Order: sequence, then C-alpha cells, then structure tokens
Amino acid sequence: MSKAIVLFLDSSPTLPKSNLAYQLKFKCIGSLYSGYIVSCVSNSAEVGVTELGPFKYFPFVFHYGNALVRNFLLLKNLFFHSLNIFFSNKYEKYQIIVSPNPLITGLVAVLLGKITRSKVIIEVNGNFESALKLDSKDTNSFLTKAKEKIAFLLISYVLKEASIVRLLYKKQLETLSINNKSKLNTVYFPNFVPINQFVIAPKKDEKYILALGYPFYLKGFDVLIKAFVKISNNFPEYKLKIVGYCPEGIEYYENLAEGNKNVEINQPVQYDSVIKLMTNCSLFILPSRTEAMGRVLLEAMASQKPVIASNVGGIPAVVNDKFNGLLFETENVDDLAEKMTLLMSDRDYALKLAENGYNYVLKNHSEKGYLKNIDKMIQ
Repeated sequence: MSKAIVLFLDSSPTLPKSNLAYQLKFKCIGSLYSGYIVSCVSNSAEVGVTELGPFKYFPFVFHYGNALVRNFLLLKNLFFHSLNIFFSNKYEKYQIIVSPNPLITGLVAVLLGKITRSKVIIEVNGNFESALKLDSKDTNSFLTKAKEKIAFLLISYVLKEASIVRLLYKKQLETLSINNKSKLNTVYFPNFVPINQFVIAPKKDEKYILALGYPFYLKGFDVLIKAFVKISNNFPEYKLKIVGYCPEGIEYYENLAEGNKNVEINQPVQYDSVIKLMTNCSLFILPSRTEAMGRVLLEAMASQKPVIASNVGGIPAVVNDKFNGLLFETENVDDLAEKMTLLMSDRDYALKLAENGYNYVLKNHSEKGYLKNIDKMIQ
C-alpha cells in the first residue's frame, strides 16, 4: 500500500533552518512519509518554498501586531496556502491534514478537510482551556469571558469534527469542556523529543539551576525565583538561569530577585544553545501552573540531570515522584524550596534520580517509538 501524503499545519513562528528540533522531527517522520508543511516564520528571510527532508515547506511571515489582525492573517495564510497546494497541478494531493492544536490551525484543518475530503488529525499539545484562564489578567472582564467562550466553542467544534484526536496523556481528556467525550476517536502518545542530541552532548556541572520556557507566568517562574531567593544564602555557589520569552514584561520578575546577583533572566536562544545549557546545568526545574507534557523534562533526563517539576497536568505522567525526579505542589514556594534544598545538598540522591530519569527516557521516549506511534495513527 502506498504511503499517504500528509499536510502539517503550524502556527508557531519558528525558524526551521536554525531550529534543530524542528528539522529532526520531520527527518524522523520523513523516513516513512512525505508531504507539505505550511507554517509562519518570525523572519522574512525564511520565506520561500524550501524542503525539510521529503516535506516541501511553505512559510509566511508571522504578524506580531494586534491580536485580532494576527489571528485573521494566520487563518487566511494557512488556509489559502494549503488550498493552493491541493489544487495546484505541480503538487501531489494530500489525503491527511495534521493540526498541532484545536484552535486556529484546527479550524483551518477542519475546513480544508471538508473541501478536500481529507482526513483530519487534531493534536492537543497543551491544556488550552486552563492556559486561557490562567493567562487572563482580568478574569472577570466581559472581553476575557467572551474570548474564553469563543475559544471553548471552537475547541469543542474542531475536536468533534476531527477524524482522530491525539492527546499527550489519558487524563488530558478530562481537561476539555466538551460533551460526549467518549465519542471522540482518541489516541495517546507523547511529542517528538530529539533525545539523542542530549544523550551524546558532553556533560558538565557548572553549578546553575536551569528553567526554560514561555510565557513566564504560565511556566511559574515567579514561584521559582521566590524559592531560589529563599534558599540562595545556603548555596552561594549556585546560580539560577531562566531562559525564555516574557511577553508580560520582565521587570516584575527582576524585582522578585530582590537584587540577588545569582538570578539571571535571559532571552530565548537557538536549540543548539538549549542543548549546551541543559547539559551543563546542575538541576532542571519546570514550575508550571499548567502543562500538558513538559518536553524539556525529557530533554533534561536525557542529559542525565535531576529534575523538579510541579504536580500538574501531564507532568506526573512523565515524572514519577522520588524515582526519576521530584514533584512539588504547584505555586507552593516553600515546597519547591524544600525540594531544591534536598537535591542541592544531597548530590548522591540527585544523581540517582538523574540516572533513573536517563534510563526512563531512553526506554519510553525514543525517536523510534515516536515514529511507530505516528505511523500507527496515520495508517
């Protein structure tokens, strides 16, 4: 049987030519499938049809302005680029459309599916409803409530129209406010993680605690800074490095450090720099308020680093408390400070957790395993 031609939609403003993880993901999928990727990019220099393995890549520039205009342009570009690919005589027709979320790309996938009679796979790569609620500064305003209502209705519609809904963990279904969940055709498996890149990287311990991600509030970096400041005098040799994009304004987080010179807040970096940061840290922490998987935890485990993470969302499906990492009560500064103190003072215990994490990720999150799950879902 010939392999299906697959269209992947993406709404993240990536730079695929310099994004190693992005390249490796489609190199992995490309060992079995071919097709197209339609995505926005953050740099106009990356516009123009290129190729990622056997996938033709169609990028357009991401609009960073007004949210309403941004979402309209995103929807329009995804839809018409994809439609042009299907009806163009230059390209083979795709039979399957994959969306990484049930929001704008999900709506585009469903509309395209109806027009082209393609099967639609909707991936739920986040706990979107809780993220929407947490991300709202004024949760009681009419505008906030209206946005949430529209988003929830959109998610419900898209998931019901999907051929397959792919979730990261089984309890993730409980986070979705839709009726008749049992009627959804669901599959469960984790995201692609290029763990080999972290496994083979040279390891050091440069006495710093690392946290990666964005936005800062949803990632709970305020909780982490408070916990670090609380215990910092007991561990003067350690620094805290936070790396990521902070759309809500960095000044608040800088003030939380209370002038502590060992707290560093840095801008996002390219993936090769992420690998270096991860493999050189002493301890990795993910203090998220909401999280569907926490890919960075698996990268840290592949780097043979001990991890601490909040006991929320899909994190407990990855971190087995006291076996391959430690869990703390989300937003509990004292609990996080206590767990940090334990691993920074008892390095033998920390290294044991790191060893268990390394063995766990090799066994359960290999690229071969991801490809097997993708192939089964598409077939």
